Amino acid sequence: MIRVSEPNIGIQEFINVNLALASRWLTVGGKYVNELERAISSYCSASYTVAISSGTAALHLALLALGIGPGDEVIVPSLSFVAVASMTILTGAKPVVVDINSDNWLIDPRQVRNFLSPRTRAIIVVDLYGTVCNVDRIRQVAPGIPIIVDACESFGARRDSIGDIMCLSFQSTKIVTTGEGGACVTNSKRLAESIRFLKDHAMTAERKYYHTQVGFNYRLTNIQAAIGVAQLQKLRKFISKKSQISRWYRRGLRGLDIGFQEGHKLGSQWMFPILVHNRDDLMAFLLNEGIESRSMFYPIHLQPPYSGLGKPSNCPVAEYLSSKGLYLPSGTSLSYWEVSKVCKTIKDWFTGNRSLLKVKGG
Repeated sequence: MIRVSEPNIGIQEFINVNLALASRWLTVGGKYVNELERAISSYCSASYTVAISSGTAALHLALLALGIGPGDEVIVPSLSFVAVASMTILTGAKPVVVDINSDNWLIDPRQVRNFLSPRTRAIIVVDLYGTVCNVDRIRQVAPGIPIIVDACESFGARRDSIGDIMCLSFQSTKIVTTGEGGACVTNSKRLAESIRFLKDHAMTAERKYYHTQVGFNYRLTNIQAAIGVAQLQKLRKFISKKSQISRWYRRGLRGLDIGFQEGHKLGSQWMFPILVHNRDDLMAFLLNEGIESRSMFYPIHLQPPYSGLGKPSNCPVAEYLSSKGLYLPSGTSLSYWEVSKVCKTIKDWFTGNRSLLKVKGG
C-alpha cells in the first residue's frame, strides 16, 4: 500500500527519546521543550515560540490571547480543516465563513472585505496544503484587524509575514511531527506571555496551584519535543523532498484533464492536491491498486454544527473544489518509483474515462 503520508523517523529521534526517558523528565521540565521553541523561533526569524499540545490548541490559545470572546466575529475560509471554526466557537465568538480564490485556493481578500463588520475582531488565514497566504494583502483590505496565520500545513515555507500569531501543527502527517503537537509563533511579548500562561492552567508563577483565570492543559511533553528537535534538524531536507514530489507529479500527470493548485512556489507543498471529475471513482480505482488518497476538506459552512454560519451560495468556489478535489500520496519517504506508479494508475483510469470534461477552477 502506498500511503498518503507516513512520518519520516530516523535514528536521532530514537536517541532523543531515550535521552528524555533517561532524564526522567517525561512531561513538563526537561530540556527539549525549550530547545524546540528556540529552534522554531530561529527558523521562523520570530521573537517568541510557545510549544503547544496540538495545532488545534494553538488556534484556541491564539484567539484567547487576542481577547476574542462572546459578541466578536472571526473571519475564516470555508475550505479548511474545521478547527478554525470550532476553536472560534469555543471562545464564544462567531466564525464568519467566506469563500476562497479559484487559483490558489486560499481565503479571498475580496470576500474578507465584503464580510467585515464592526464586530470583526480577527481573521484566520489558512495556508491550505502548504500554499502560503499573502498576509499583507489581507492587511490592506482589513487594516487594524489582528491576523492569525494557520500555518499547520506550511511549516518551513518562505513567507513575508507571520501575522500577529502563527499557529503550527506537528501531527503525524505534517512535515515535522511529534506525533501530536503544535506551537504558537509571534513577535509580541505580550501575546507570547498570555499563551504560555493559558496553556498551563493559567497558574501564576509566584504561587503554585493559584489560578487567576480559567486555563487549559495544552502543554507539549518533553518526549514529544525530543522527537521534534530531531525532526526540525531535517526540515530543509523534508521541504526539498516535498518540492521534488510535486515536480514528479506535475510532470507525470501532464496532459491530463486535471486541475492543480497554483501559487505554491513560496509554500512547502504539504500535500499534493488535484481536481478531477468523478473524484470518488478515481479514489476507488486508486485504492483497488493499493494507493491511498484523501478527499479534500468538506466546506465548513455545509457541515451540521456550522450550517447556520453562511449560505451555500456564499462559497461556490469552496464547494466546487471540495466536490472535485483529492490529494495524492505526498510523504517524504516516497520514492520516484512510487510516484510514477501513482501517475501511471491515474493515466490508466483516464484511459477508461475519455468522456471526462475539462476541469475548471484549477
